[in-house]
This record gives sequence, structure tokens and C-alpha cells, in this order.
Amino acid sequence: MDDEDNETKQRQIIFIDMEIQLTPEEKKSLSQYFIYIRSFGSTTANATCYFEYGSFTYGGNVYTNGRIIEKFKPIELLMERILNDIDPDDFDNDEFHDQDDLDYFSIDFDFDCLNKTIDVNCNFTVSGHEDTGSSGEIPEEVFDEIFKEYSVTEIVCTYTGGGDSGYIENNMELGGDTVPTPSGIEDYCYTVLEDFSGWEINEGSQGSIRFNLKSKEYSIDHQWNTEEPRSFSILEIKI
Repeated sequence: MDDEDNETKQRQIIFIDMEIQLTPEEKKSLSQYFIYIRSFGSTTANATCYFEYGSFTYGGNVYTNGRIIEKFKPIELLMERILNDIDPDDFDNDEFHDQDDLDYFSIDFDFDCLNKTIDVNCNFTVSGHEDTGSSGEIPEEVFDEIFKEYSVTEIVCTYTGGGDSGYIENNMELGGDTVPTPSGIEDYCYTVLEDFSGWEINEGSQGSIRFNLKSKEYSIDHQWNTEEPRSFSILEIKI
């Protein structure tokens, strides 16, 4: 086993130590529910619950073959019992998810009629970023039109984008002072940001653009936002 596999195994154990003992009534209800699922020509079904704003919310539906099926009350009560045994504080482990706190995640209940199991899994997203950059020359005609009037050596503009919307900050750094960003410089910032197509889409990005008025060059310190989905097993119930 290599280090990565060993780390994954350790994280699965660290994640949550949980056991559920089914009562005879629960085993009987679960057996009946597996038969019910198979009556739709399927061997699997799925239900999802969400943890947000400090508590769990049950999605309310069980799906199989892309359709909603009836949920048995005993099965819903079993799912609620499992959720009640999950302590969100067990998620606050930097070694596990590289975050100080996890405020939102989902719990999936996967019903497997062939193996007669319910697999309970946690799904969540870890946010991060990737640093990159670019540089180029400021065309002479652009320099004369936009930058020639400034006597400073450097102008710095910043930008932020995400969710299909992005903008250049209203203020820029000019020789150590903060001043409003003129429309000409703002427009040119959007032009050079074409180096990073899609900078304003989905998770988005942010960064700064430095205009060196002495060398007539620009450089961009760019930071892509990333989201890494993760999923780990919490519990397997077998009858």
C-alpha cells in the first residue's frame, strides 16, 4: 500500500467512528423496503440529507431509476436515527478535510437490494486556489493614450470574479496612494485579463495587475479558485 492509499484509509477511520444496531422491527422493515424497490425494476435507491445552518434537513424523497418512490415511515425513522447519531464536531479535523470548519455537507443513503445494505456516505467540497500569472508589453499607442500622463513608476489594479460576473476594483494604487480607477485603465485591465479566459466564470478568480510605466510592461498575479469534491464512507448497515 502506498502512502496515498494509507492516508486515505487513515482518513476514513478518523472521519467518524459509528455503529448502528438494527432492531428486529427495523430489519423487517428494511427487508420489505428492498422488495419494494425491486418492484420498480431496480436494485438500488438513494436519498440525500443536507447539513447547513447548524442542522440536518432531510431531502424528503427517495429516488430509483430517476423517479421518486414512496418512503416507508420506519425507513424514514431509521434515517433520522442515523442522522441524530452523527456529531458535526467530528468533521472539525484539519487532518481530515484541510479546513478549520465544515458548515455544509450532504449525507447520502444508498440502498443496495442485492447486497441488502445501506451505505451512508458524506459528500463535501474543499475550497482552495491555484496561483499563476502572465506578463506582456504595453503597446506604444495604449501607453501614450492611457499611461503617459502619470509620473509614477507603477500602477496596481486588482480584480475579482466568480459566478459569471467579474469586475475591476474601483480604486487603484498610484505611487503609494489609493485613487479612483480611471475608465481607460479599467478597460485596459479587462483587455489584458483575456490572458485568463473565464476568470469570472463559476468558482472564479482574483488577482492584481501591475503596470510598470518605466519598462512599459504589465504583469498579472492571478489566483484561480478551486473546489475539490470529496466523498467518504461513514457507515454500512447490512441485514
